[in-house]
Amino acid sequence: MPKLAGLLEVTFRDDIRNGIFHADYILGPDGLRLRRRNGGYASIISFEDLSRDLSIALAFFELLDAVLADARQSFRPEREIIGRFSMNPPMKHTVELAPDGAFSIRSDAIGMQTDDAYVRQEHINRMLGGRVFAGYAREANATVDMLLTKILKIGFEVLLVELKGENLASLLDEIRKNDLWRKDAYREAFDNCLLLATPLGFTWILDIAKFKALLPSVEPIAIDEAK
Repeated sequence: MPKLAGLLEVTFRDDIRNGIFHADYILGPDGLRLRRRNGGYASIISFEDLSRDLSIALAFFELLDAVLADARQSFRPEREIIGRFSMNPPMKHTVELAPDGAFSIRSDAIGMQTDDAYVRQEHINRMLGGRVFAGYAREANATVDMLLTKILKIGFEVLLVELKGENLASLLDEIRKNDLWRKDAYREAFDNCLLLATPLGFTWILDIAKFKALLPSVEPIAIDEAK
């Protein structure tokens, strides 16, 4: 996701981090001066730019901490999940956020285990092709191209797969057979709409508004002014 990459480039500024960590900086009247690793004149970051970048970093970590806290709370009380670590076979794990705040993942399974939810997610992950979103279209057309351009503009790069005739029909049969639709999915196709694979399943989308509706909502933070 190029927009996220741009944010992380500011959030994890290596030059500021290195200078502060090693106490290798000078606060001058014109800003923060950082020595270059290979010699030469020091780089200067104005106080305005430094304040902006620190604000973005603080906002990012506050948001990340809130998202992680919400995810941890979903495991109180404990839940059983079938999944796998790395390339290990899938098996049942108990995931719990204990009253003392400790987060644990444990398993006493003696071998491979799967269930319907695990098999369904494996299908979806395979069709995502390693991306957050994958689009399946009958053929490239102006409507789909414009939609993908708008999605890219807000920070998501969609893997596009063109399927024609029997291939698209076969994919739709597989989606129905394995119940791969999202719970909130549009299941009927419109002219020139895009079949979108998401981590939660498939849906048809026709415009950018329907795509934005798929994104998780978060509390707004004062990050635009920092930019």
